[in-house]
Amino acid sequence: MTKPDGLNSFAMRLPELAVRALPLLQAVGSVTKTAHQLGVSQSAVSQSIAELEKRLGVKVLRRGSQPVQLTDEGKLIRNMP
Repeated sequence: MTKPDGLNSFAMRLPELAVRALPLLQAVGSVTKTAHQLGVSQSAVSQSIAELEKRLGVKVLRRGSQPVQLTDEGKLIRNMP
């Protein structure tokens, strides 16, 4: 079995829900609306985003702004294959 390349290997270790949520967060600007569209709780999305930020050591969302906005790091992750 071959190992995946570095970027794909990195992506496989990220919380799947957070990675799926980032494009929706960018589009709708709300954790609650994102959670609704994904069919999960707001808490699940928030916890997954927090885990992503903890693993990476960077913030991926600008909290407190309405609508919620992705940081530059969040935009990079959103665009990963």
